[in-house]
Amino acid sequence: MLRNKYLTLALWILAWLALSAIVLKLDGVCRLEFGFSIMPFAIISAGVLGLLIYLATKTKRKALKLAFSYLTIAPLCLIVSEAFFYYKLEFHKSTQVQPHAVLGTSNTPESTTRKTLIVDDKLIYNVIYTNDKNGLRATPHNVESSAIKCINIYGGSFVYGDGLNDSQTITAMLSTKLPNFQANNFGISGGGGHQMLARLEFELDSSVLKDCAENIFIYEIIPHHLYRALGVFGGPKYALDSSGQATYIANHFSPSDLARFNNDSQARYFTLAQRLTNQLEKSYTKQFITTPKSGAKSTEEMLAIFPSGYASNAYHPSIKEQDFALYFAIVAKIQAILRERYNAPLYVLVWDYDMHAQFLDKYDSLIQESLAKAGIKFWKMSEILGDEYRQDLARVRRGDLEHFAYRISRWDTHPNARANEQIASFIAEQIENGSIKASKSGF
Repeated sequence: MLRNKYLTLALWILAWLALSAIVLKLDGVCRLEFGFSIMPFAIISAGVLGLLIYLATKTKRKALKLAFSYLTIAPLCLIVSEAFFYYKLEFHKSTQVQPHAVLGTSNTPESTTRKTLIVDDKLIYNVIYTNDKNGLRATPHNVESSAIKCINIYGGSFVYGDGLNDSQTITAMLSTKLPNFQANNFGISGGGGHQMLARLEFELDSSVLKDCAENIFIYEIIPHHLYRALGVFGGPKYALDSSGQATYIANHFSPSDLARFNNDSQARYFTLAQRLTNQLEKSYTKQFITTPKSGAKSTEEMLAIFPSGYASNAYHPSIKEQDFALYFAIVAKIQAILRERYNAPLYVLVWDYDMHAQFLDKYDSLIQESLAKAGIKFWKMSEILGDEYRQDLARVRRGDLEHFAYRISRWDTHPNARANEQIASFIAEQIENGSIKASKSGF
């Protein structure tokens, strides 16, 4: 009889272990494919709770029954903890962005978010991001009236203004220099050409653009946008059709799409301890306890994130130049939509010499030659910002990671306020001399 009890207990434990493995695997699939978690450790804890209740009801010994009853407190606490920290981390982690049915991610309308970065007790920035009712980065003192001229700036975090206050973004500078224009900041951190195309193709910005009697459309390109079109930072997903046109597929990429960004020549080997550690990262309790709350880090912690010694995105040698045909098809379709729908050309600012991407200026020639071939008018940041900008990169290559004319810091290589002010002055000058012209929208 005793032997049967031990066998039953062993089977229950094996069933719980199998359930745990299945739940952890399912959670990984749900995170990648659908963007949500099933709180695996809450489910696993519920399994432990059920097992303890089963043991407490089956045992005849009062001491064991009492012990199993008291032990149920631990999984109960963990279930409550996982649910509470899931709510804290998933629903209160940031109001800056939110899921989006078309884009995958979009800026959250009417939200305010404070961002702080401190390294070795040195304040890098302490800023506030404000999104307006349309989900655009707020532009102070902007013109707001019907039948106006609009400058519409698209791009990623360089346009949005990561690491900068609302008054230091490119559109804030433009609203000061061109008070007769409304400057619209359509940037979103991690965004690129694929998001600009989806916004235009699905008319997501029509509530803003409908009031613009005349438009100027400017897209800021950084080299990393080539990778973003392939999914490295998420959706929307586009693919080339049989005629070479960029076609919208979905608001996210699948795990197989992202496998190309694995830089390892062979599959990585993980020890059992590493595998367990990786699975524990799915615990919301652990995430909350181990996540820094103040935005303060040490140089050693930053180097663990950015081993090159400065903030940058990775270079992926597995991606070949021919893979970027999709990106340039996306840009071509943006140009076609602007001409057809808004009677406007596409103007482009190219961040050449860009250390924000770890491959530095590897793709500069490819980007510039492709834009020229497509007949798109563009200007290079090395021309707009001049010698000091080029010297920023030269200093990095010499090992000087502390002195930047146009970057916020070695730990945040987004453009600083000085860069945006100079870029805004350049745009204003081009508008004044007629190189950039506002086009009547036809609304």
